[in-house]
Amino acid sequence: MSQFKELKNECTDQYLELKDQLLHENTQWFRLKVNPVTQEPDPDYVIFNHAIIKGPSVHKASVPVSNLAPLAMDVCTEILNHNGINPMLFYRISANLMPRQPKPTIPDPHVDHVWDYKHILIYLNDADGDTVMYNQKGQIIARSKPKQDKVIQFGKVPHSGYFPIESPYRIVLVATYI
Repeated sequence: MSQFKELKNECTDQYLELKDQLLHENTQWFRLKVNPVTQEPDPDYVIFNHAIIKGPSVHKASVPVSNLAPLAMDVCTEILNHNGINPMLFYRISANLMPRQPKPTIPDPHVDHVWDYKHILIYLNDADGDTVMYNQKGQIIARSKPKQDKVIQFGKVPHSGYFPIESPYRIVLVATYI
């Protein structure tokens, strides 16, 4: 899958409940003070993460780490099923909050796992900060602009999420699956 595929999101009651939970002021976020390009500690950059299902490491299985895991799996399955896709297994589900950065920042392209997998990415708010896909030479081959409730799917390709420059923050729910 070499391009983003936009999926239909029915914004069901389950989806809206998960979204409300993730956007709630009491949701706990893990804060990383790290430069997204160098991956070195840097107090000028802050990235927030709410892990829902922690992805497997070399010798361990995926592990639910949030009380939102059952709801998040149901929502991702519901959206995928509505689009004719039947996931067998979710490797990782996580919400990522990227706040506006002090200067334009383009994180290095990455893949999430060494094995084959697919992504579903749901934009939970309107923001700037595109999701970008790269070819093996590091050239941009596709771009997705955030729009609240928009869902995209893509395979194992190098990608990155740009930090917002104008919006206060960008929040996405991302799941990897087969």
